Amino acid sequence: MSSGTTDRPTHAGSPPRRAPPGDPGGLFTLPVVVLVGSGGLTSTMRWLEMLALGVFVFDRTGSALMVALMGVLRMLPLALFGVFLGATAERVQRVPLLAAGLGAAAFVAIALGFLAESGQIQIWHLAVGAFAGGLLWSTDFPVRRTLLSDAVPATRLAEVMSLDVLINNGSRMLGPTLGGVVLQYVGLAGTFYLVAAAYLASLVAVLLLRLDAPPKPGRGSVLVSMVEGLRYLRGERTLTGVLVVTVIFNVFGWPFLSMVPVIGREVLHLSAAEIGMLVGTEGAGVLLGALALMWFGTSTRLRQIYVFGCATYVLCGLAMASSTLVALCAATMLIAGAGGACFATMQSTLVMLLAAPHARTRMMGVLAVCIGTAPIGMLHVGWLADTLGAPMAMSVMALEGVCALALCARVWPEILARQPLPDAG
Repeated sequence: MSSGTTDRPTHAGSPPRRAPPGDPGGLFTLPVVVLVGSGGLTSTMRWLEMLALGVFVFDRTGSALMVALMGVLRMLPLALFGVFLGATAERVQRVPLLAAGLGAAAFVAIALGFLAESGQIQIWHLAVGAFAGGLLWSTDFPVRRTLLSDAVPATRLAEVMSLDVLINNGSRMLGPTLGGVVLQYVGLAGTFYLVAAAYLASLVAVLLLRLDAPPKPGRGSVLVSMVEGLRYLRGERTLTGVLVVTVIFNVFGWPFLSMVPVIGREVLHLSAAEIGMLVGTEGAGVLLGALALMWFGTSTRLRQIYVFGCATYVLCGLAMASSTLVALCAATMLIAGAGGACFATMQSTLVMLLAAPHARTRMMGVLAVCIGTAPIGMLHVGWLADTLGAPMAMSVMALEGVCALALCARVWPEILARQPLPDAG
């Protein structure tokens, strides 16, 4: 049990990780390229599908709450299964677990494509598909990113996570833009077929991967492992504060993005392709922010960057709510994306640096659960939007988020302290 803080560069008894043979820097090995590339491809399809579903469902139902509900179903598996997957990933080979998720997601996308092509698609079909897509997403943090952290030395962890955000979350620019165009000119069926093809390509790449740690036999059941992980977290104040910031971001910041299709239709009167380009502007901000973070990857201000990113994203929700000009909305989305890059990069990096090596996979599972709290915010903003209108709903959410973040900084001031980095070893 720790002393209550985690301001330590390394954990006793943990030998420093070395760069894999053939790459002294440890940043562009074949496993890193495959894992980052696969994550970027599936992330592009996830954003493409979310944009297309948001526009399609709002056009079909006229309900902002139904649009938000699709996002809820997409995020729900993270909350339900994140800790379980984190504990399970310690006991099984992680590559097959990741491959199984990709294969299942491809199958669901093909089935939805057939339904859409035959004209039999219903909202409940899309709801099931959104939940199934969320199951794949729920494997990303405890499985794919743990594999990614194993592929590099600890001293390059912030940089490889920045690279992952650059490619993965940078797909937030390509995915929504492509989603709007595909939906408008090819239709919903073509959207799902494209998603299925990308998942299958990613599946093939992952199956060729030869990086995995032997499964640990463990003591007791998976449930016991989950409880041990939560018990470990109780003694880690800084790590707890970091995870609380994640909850704040996902409850009060992230959900505003689900209202952009509603704002685009009702306030800005944009087409599906134009809405896709507007959402894609947020991805451009992520791209720029991730590039900047890769340049300053060894900074000790990781926690401050993390909190700053969360605050920026929340405040951009307030700015977006008061914008009626397309150019101003696009600028707001660009700034939000840069803040999101700061948040997303430091989120995984800090969890990996603050958790002891034996607890990292489980803590990534807990992180997935914290991210999975987004449905609470999505339901809240969706209900507010149906009651007060989307702009007012986003304003209320942003103000709540600012208050929550200020309270978090007061209770856990450690989240604003400098983060010691591991020795080069």
